[in-house]
Amino acid sequence: MNAITTTPAVTSRSFETAVQLAVDHANATGVETLLVFDHVFVEVLPGDTATTAAENFLAAEKLVIARLGNRPLLSESGRLVKLGDLIETMNDDHYTHVNKGSFGLVTNVRVENDSVYTITIRFSRRTVDFAREDFQTLRYVC
Repeated sequence: MNAITTTPAVTSRSFETAVQLAVDHANATGVETLLVFDHVFVEVLPGDTATTAAENFLAAEKLVIARLGNRPLLSESGRLVKLGDLIETMNDDHYTHVNKGSFGLVTNVRVENDSVYTITIRFSRRTVDFAREDFQTLRYVC
C-alpha cells in the first residue's frame, strides 16, 4: 500500500496573519508548511522568519503577475474561446459583482457566423454571461 504524502497549508483573510500562521506551524512542527494567500503558494521552512516568508511570497507574487501580464485579452487573441478555458477579469464589474483579478472557467460558448458571440464564465460565487464587447476586459490564463 502506497502512503500519501501531505503538506500542511495555512491561509487567512489577513496577509500578516497567514504569514505568521505558516511560520509558527513550520517552526513548531519542524515540517515545511505552505503559505496560501490570494493566487500564490509559498513554502515556509522550519527556521524561516515572518520577514523571510513575506519576502519569498512577494518575490513569487511578482513572478505570477509578470507571467499573467503576458496573457492576451480575449479581444486580442486570434483563437476561439473554448469550454474549460480559465479566464481572468481585468476590471471590477459592479453590475455582476465580479472583482478585478477574479478567475473563472468558461462553461458555455455561443458561436454565430464562425465567431464567438457570448461566453458564460463560472466564478467561485456566481455565473456570468459576457458578450463580445466585454471581451476587452477578459484575459486568458490558460
